[in-house]
Amino acid sequence: MQAAPQHGLRSKIHQLSLAFLLCSAAASAQVTVGENLNMKMTEEIGYGYSANFGNQPNSSSHNQGINSTGDLNGYYFNPNFISFHLHPYYDRDQENTESQNVVRSTGIGAMANFFGGSHFPGSISFGKDFSANSEFLVAGIPTVNTDSANQTFAITWSALIPKWPTLTANYSVASSTAFLEGLDDSHSGSRNFNLTSTYQLSGWSLHGNFNHNSSDFSAPGFLLAEPITGSGSGTSYGLSAGHRLPLRGSFGLGWSHSNFEGSGGTDWSSDYLTASNSFMPWNRITLFQNANYTTNLAVLLSDTALNGVTVAALRSESDSQGFSYNAGGSIDVGHGFSVGAQYTYRLQWLLGQRFQDSRYGANVNYHNATRLFGMLYFGLGVIDTVTQDGNSGTGLNATVGISRRFGRWETSGDFNYFQNLQTLGTTALTSSYMFGGSVKRKVTNDLRVALGYRGSHSGLVAVDGSRNRGESASGTISWRKFNFGGSYSESDGTAVFTSAGVLTPTPVGSLLTDEFMLFNGRSWSANASTSFFRHLSLASGYSQFRSETNRLDQALLDRGNRYNFRTEYRLRKFTFVGGYNRSWQDVSTLPQGPRIVNSYYMSVLRWFNVF
Repeated sequence: MQAAPQHGLRSKIHQLSLAFLLCSAAASAQVTVGENLNMKMTEEIGYGYSANFGNQPNSSSHNQGINSTGDLNGYYFNPNFISFHLHPYYDRDQENTESQNVVRSTGIGAMANFFGGSHFPGSISFGKDFSANSEFLVAGIPTVNTDSANQTFAITWSALIPKWPTLTANYSVASSTAFLEGLDDSHSGSRNFNLTSTYQLSGWSLHGNFNHNSSDFSAPGFLLAEPITGSGSGTSYGLSAGHRLPLRGSFGLGWSHSNFEGSGGTDWSSDYLTASNSFMPWNRITLFQNANYTTNLAVLLSDTALNGVTVAALRSESDSQGFSYNAGGSIDVGHGFSVGAQYTYRLQWLLGQRFQDSRYGANVNYHNATRLFGMLYFGLGVIDTVTQDGNSGTGLNATVGISRRFGRWETSGDFNYFQNLQTLGTTALTSSYMFGGSVKRKVTNDLRVALGYRGSHSGLVAVDGSRNRGESASGTISWRKFNFGGSYSESDGTAVFTSAGVLTPTPVGSLLTDEFMLFNGRSWSANASTSFFRHLSLASGYSQFRSETNRLDQALLDRGNRYNFRTEYRLRKFTFVGGYNRSWQDVSTLPQGPRIVNSYYMSVLRWFNVF
């Protein structure tokens, strides 16, 4: 991406924001016209100067001019008739709490609500933002700094007529672009139209939905050695019905259909049917059963592994079907204990082969809060699986956690383990475990300490080399007016691109698509802040990152570090802001070596209660 298009886009956003700010200020003279228009506006406006210099040709620049942030709230006639909120901002400084990076943003946000409380409520929202020096995440790990542009638009309207089916329609458009000079842009865009309807008829709760969406994305040159692009559109619709049954029971039926047409021949369709019921004949006993059928196992696995999101280049298994039946129950024994049992039968047809298994399981759970142990809970479940070839092994699910206060110490911890998860085609022996904890301590009235840690690992895997691991740790120390903090995070394993162009880690990526990739990233940061004389505050930070991605033996390396210092002084309605930022980053596909950018800025702002 060349520099000229970036400045052109930013210039347009600047003009749009300033126009709204001027219109908002002019509204001060109009607020007294008529008796039905009520508005309240606050604004912070000032003058600023910034400069940049680096190690690349034409990397030096300086800017000066107005910066401002405004908030306009109001309504016409009555808040339930028409209400609105307008938030323009121009060269706003925003602090990222994780890496202490300064992000300079320009844009506007607006929202209007119509006919609230009536039978036909609606809303319209719009947002446009340009951010300089913002972070780009790779599978949740902060990496290179980029300039970015984002835009959203949404409109929602409902028809809520008594004794008639409800109807809600929503249409939204979103786009996002990240720029790094010398490389291709990262881009993603989506359009979505959705209809939902509910109705109560003779004790039945009926629900229907329709959704059509289209999306496109291009993975950037700072993420992969060769950028990936994708696009597609899909439609889904479904119906469901529910009814109460005796013995505090319920019954439900559902059907849905989805289809997708994507670039590169990624086309698929799927139908999903479900039926379920549950009973609670006594206060301590719950019984349930459900049955499900799908015509595309790959789509079902993608939805399960990615929490309802579909892989962009999903490996379509059109000749696949799956049926499952579950039944079980639980009993509340008392004193915090409960026990349960479950039976599952699965039948799958995949690529001309038939797979079948039965699973029997039991579990025991405990949950209690006492002054001695604090909050303590644990659960243990055992599952035995039998296939057409015989017994395939025993699975185990376990979870334990505790939250306890020891004097001035506040502690918590948990551990979760899952084994024998379902994969495509049959049952494969897989496992994963997650664990973490936190410690807080009020040492003295002036000194406080807090530490936290989280980790997740895949254990046994269905495909060799597809393990995933993620760990993060953070800590803060506060002493009087001084605050110190730090964080560390790392993640590695396999990941896939979703239809929205987001890189998402999953250990079953190689089962879902041929376009999975391997990633390895780590990042750490440290920051400190303090305040003097109630009006002066200082903050500084340092962060460092390194990430590697590999796809089809094509590897890419990103690495870099960032320094930041910021000071702010408040005097009545005036605010004086100054800061310095240094960024060093290297991308293996970026020509002319590492980029070094130094920038500093200063501004004076005044707050106004306009009306």
